[in-house]
Amino acid sequence: MAMKVNLPNGFGHVNFFFGGVGLPTGAACSFGLGGAGAPNTPAGLAAELIGYWTTRLKAQTSISVSLTGCRVKLGPMETGPFALVGASVAGSAAGTAVSPAVAYIVRKNSAMGGKRGSGRFFHPGSQDPKVNEAGVIDAPTLTALQAAWDGFMGDLAASTLEMVLLHTYGTYVKQDGTTVVVPAQDPTPVTSLTVEAMVGTQRRRQRR
Repeated sequence: MAMKVNLPNGFGHVNFFFGGVGLPTGAACSFGLGGAGAPNTPAGLAAELIGYWTTRLKAQTSISVSLTGCRVKLGPMETGPFALVGASVAGSAAGTAVSPAVAYIVRKNSAMGGKRGSGRFFHPGSQDPKVNEAGVIDAPTLTALQAAWDGFMGDLAASTLEMVLLHTYGTYVKQDGTTVVVPAQDPTPVTSLTVEAMVGTQRRRQRR
């Protein structure tokens, strides 16, 4: 049995998709969503999340990058419904994007310790004038980014939704031939998000 994501009933998996002249091969970021069961629908949730992005993150994203859609898959993984809702939300931050490979890093924090108790995603559209040659974000931009993601989390809470960490389970074989069995684990609530002070890179976003 290969490793796979545990997505129980009442939870969802969200993908934001991005494009634009600053992302010629596209980009995506993802997170788990709690409180996503009935009467919520995948399309309704996707539209709601696009609205939260527009309100909170549009102003923190370069004009070179646009949110192009949101996909929501509801649990259970094998039989739950999904929907992809298109969008055309261009960033309104004046600076052009640094490069397709460079993005802000947003850490997902939880009350559970260890590697399984944290995660991260990449927020594309970092602005050239706001990131120095060492990859450090200037203080006002970092403060605004943090406030925007805090606001996004607050919007989720106001709709009785919450960001969660989704965990994988199954079996895999180590290099020494040992088989490891990882039991299924319920999603873990994300208690806060932290925007890192230095940008990160993903090479595949710049490959052609």
